[in-house]
Amino acid sequence: MADTLMAGGAKVAITPPIGSAFQSSRADLRVESVLHDLYATAVVLSDGEQKAAIVGLDVLGLDATLVNAVRERVERQSGIPGASVLINASHSHFGPAIIQALPDEIDEAYYQGLVQSLADAVIRANAALEPVAMRVGAAEGNFAINRRRMENGEAQLAPNYDGIVDQRIRALRFERLDGTVVAILFSGAFHPTGYAYRMPVVNGDYVAAARQEIERQFAEQGAPVVGFLQGCAGNMRVRVIAPGGTRFHPCSGEEIDTHGRGVGALAARAAREATMVVGYPIGVAHELVSLPLQESPTEADLATMWEKAGDHFNQLWTDSMLARLRRGEALPTSVDFPIQVFRIGGLWLVGLGAEVFLEIGLQIEAALMADHVGQAAWTLGYSNDTLGYVCTEASYAERGYEPTRSHRFYHLPAPYQPQTEHIVVSEALRITRTLA
Repeated sequence: MADTLMAGGAKVAITPPIGSAFQSSRADLRVESVLHDLYATAVVLSDGEQKAAIVGLDVLGLDATLVNAVRERVERQSGIPGASVLINASHSHFGPAIIQALPDEIDEAYYQGLVQSLADAVIRANAALEPVAMRVGAAEGNFAINRRRMENGEAQLAPNYDGIVDQRIRALRFERLDGTVVAILFSGAFHPTGYAYRMPVVNGDYVAAARQEIERQFAEQGAPVVGFLQGCAGNMRVRVIAPGGTRFHPCSGEEIDTHGRGVGALAARAAREATMVVGYPIGVAHELVSLPLQESPTEADLATMWEKAGDHFNQLWTDSMLARLRRGEALPTSVDFPIQVFRIGGLWLVGLGAEVFLEIGLQIEAALMADHVGQAAWTLGYSNDTLGYVCTEASYAERGYEPTRSHRFYHLPAPYQPQTEHIVVSEALRITRTLA
């Protein structure tokens, strides 16, 4: 092991072609124009013995098929172990169809190019390794809001001013010995759903505008690679409120760019004011954990649901489940859920493969920082897979989209069991202790 941290960064455009499908479950929605180009960024870290690669990209979500294909290429072409590659989706709702289990039409040529582009970004970042200091910072704004508001006894997707929220924008700055910057990774925990929904326009929402603002502010300090890592944003949303204060406002491109520049300015401040943390040794752990599902519907149940389905979204799900049963397949009773942990000296990164509620991420971070006083902990959702929503136990009594209906979007046969919250927290902490 070296007595210094090495880092390298790379960035690649991943904008899908005009005419391709969005990850939307709407077959009629095709790319007509581009508001923001989409990007993937890679940062590779090394302590001289162990390496870790962190990839962020502007897409709705990931699946194991894509992640494993990228990891295999990286390992074969660079020697970095596949299990040491963390891939995080920004959760942009205006990105390309790439998740195999969903019904959207995947552009195969684009998909294969994406796998190669992500692997190439890691390989280029690995080739650019140089000595750095790692600095960790955070700044607090007012850009997020809880999106589960109780109305008539059930949670609605609406602003909850009293709900839990994390207003921090966090930043990692990797700087050369001369003070110029190799890379900046920034993170927040809120859905990038500010732009007007179901528009045929590729964009990265607030993330894209925030990244551009950070790049602008650091242009003369090394022109760093700037990447975004989405946090545990399952019940959080970008704070854009319609007149009256009880519903969200679908923004224009100009409005969301203004909002995103504010996020970027805060992230740039966090990066500029960040304090140094020792970045070695590096440790990596990766496991699949079994998460139990509730009881699946029967074929008769599904036939009845299909007759009552009032929209394309629910019909697609019932068709999919019925087709599996009629092929003689048993619907799964559990899900193999990826948990990945990086220890980078005094920083812990925990990647979880779903849309995870904020409370779950905060529990993991609090426990880690209690165990490792003076160190930093980031918990990320949307990492290495996107296996539906992982909700708090309390949310099941409140009902609403995430704990009761969202599994249908992800073509899971049933929601997770309420105790899933506790399984994820305890298993994530168990895995971190293997690196302590």
